[in-house]
Amino acid sequence: MIQMMAMTMGSPTSDLSHLEEGLIVVDDSDKLTIARLKAELEKKSKIIVQISQLKQRLKIEHFKLEHFI
Repeated sequence: MIQMMAMTMGSPTSDLSHLEEGLIVVDDSDKLTIARLKAELEKKSKIIVQISQLKQRLKIEHFKLEHFI
């Protein structure tokens, strides 16, 4: 990744002094952490969708009960 960025910037990879301080270099452990966090986020998103669906079903059932009583 660094090599590709350096090639686009017209500089050899050994000289990275031209890169801005704000640039984040991602190594393999960071990639694993990012993948784990993405998986957790997807799992939580699915749970939120399931909760929303259950709430909707509960509203429907509550509405049915109110109208049959």
